[in-house]
Amino acid sequence: MDDLLEMATSADNCIAARRGRHDVHVRPLPPELDVPTLVIQSRGDRLTDFDEARELAASIPGPGWIEPQTPCERQ
Repeated sequence: MDDLLEMATSADNCIAARRGRHDVHVRPLPPELDVPTLVIQSRGDRLTDFDEARELAASIPGPGWIEPQTPCERQ
């Protein structure tokens, strides 16, 4: 479990939250977006695969992309 999530909730809620994130399928939606969109993804994100986030951003018409450096990457 992530440290913050572990401090904030029970193990059961943590597992349910992770399952919920994995059950969301947004792949069909990006071509339909007609609003300014900014995708922010860190290479240090342990929940979302970096390459998958880049692919998602590439499928959105005219997105912005930010790749912040996280504290764990600075060490």
